[in-house]
Amino acid sequence: MANKYTKKLGLTISRWIANSLSQDAALDLFAHLSRRLGISSVVASGKAGRIEGHPGDLVFQYYVREKDTYPELQRLIERGLGDGPGVYFDIGANIGLTLVPVARLGGVVCYGFEPELENFALLEANIRANVPDADVRLFNLALATERAPLEFELNEDNRGDHRVRGDSLIEKEKFGESGRRTITVEGAPLDQVIDAEGLAGKCVIKIDTQGSEVNVFRGGEKVFQRADVVIAEFCPYLLLRMGTPVEEYLSFMRRFPFGAVMPDVVTDPLVLSPMEDVIAGLESRVPFDGSAAKYLDLILARQGTL
Repeated sequence: MANKYTKKLGLTISRWIANSLSQDAALDLFAHLSRRLGISSVVASGKAGRIEGHPGDLVFQYYVREKDTYPELQRLIERGLGDGPGVYFDIGANIGLTLVPVARLGGVVCYGFEPELENFALLEANIRANVPDADVRLFNLALATERAPLEFELNEDNRGDHRVRGDSLIEKEKFGESGRRTITVEGAPLDQVIDAEGLAGKCVIKIDTQGSEVNVFRGGEKVFQRADVVIAEFCPYLLLRMGTPVEEYLSFMRRFPFGAVMPDVVTDPLVLSPMEDVIAGLESRVPFDGSAAKYLDLILARQGTL
């Protein structure tokens, strides 16, 4: 009898604690309990539909909190694609929070690249569950300069922060990355995977590869020449950890006449600046020596307005 009442009291207390927690604290507790119980994925509903993800993953938790994807980014992608048929590349697609809404637009051929196998399985599941009839082509690859296996380091708490491991130019790392568990993933150049001449309509590329962006650029020269708009993360710390001088990233930016730092609100129209003006203002916002792990999302474009 005592055990019965003790169990009931324990359940009452645990429910009271759960109901009193903030949303962030509740998500943290849920992630901890999921690990203890061996729960590897759950489903949350929101504007993108029913999205499956890892309970402790920061990307998935964002969707749980906001019930939305990234509305300003989505608005910018739609602007870049225009009204006609188009092509969208999601390089670093993760579990599909950006890819699913774009696939819903109709008339857009979508390409998604995600190297890590568990993320890729969730990406496939989310495409099947939410946009089964859309033209979405998925690749379990890390885009690189050449076809070869790559060492891939994992961030167990933020599955959007998995990274290709390079020859670091950073003397003192900021997040203990060298101690992370690593796996081997397949690497391949974008131009060997996609026929750039077969791409029709406007082309928008979103790239978020945690420092390996320049290697993606090098392996995808022909495809990037077709791009009307590129949305890319710029983080000198991550570039230098990959062994990439920041100037190589800036050289790629100069291939586009116009650009901007991604604004908090995408105005109508969004007026872009000459690319040299954009580059001139970057170092005052993000230290090029990697002394701080700050980043910016950049817009690179062929036209001056979107």
